[in-house]
Amino acid sequence: MSQEQAGRDANGYGIGRVRISRRVLRTVIEEAAVSVRGVTSVARDIAPVPPGLGRSLPWRGIGLATHGNDVAIDLYLIAGQGENLARVGADARDAVVRAIEESLGMRVVVVNIYFQDVA
Repeated sequence: MSQEQAGRDANGYGIGRVRISRRVLRTVIEEAAVSVRGVTSVARDIAPVPPGLGRSLPWRGIGLATHGNDVAIDLYLIAGQGENLARVGADARDAVVRAIEESLGMRVVVVNIYFQDVA
């Protein structure tokens, strides 16, 4: 499944579409998260999410729910030992929102950060 954005010319006629795949979303999210001081990696092995919570199952530490141009993100991280997790989580959230909105032009509805371990 991919996200689409329709382009319009000066008269409002469609001139084509831009499609953003879930793989691209995950790559942008992961690169933004691991660029934050205190994040060592995205958690690869996470506990299964109970069914029926309205979210897709996370894949490689990133869960996505998309609707049109909106995206909701569940992000599972490994933090560095001795780091302030509240600060690291807020910084990771801000970096992900900035990357998605600036790089892809999508609107981030929510980013939930879950720390799975410290290393």
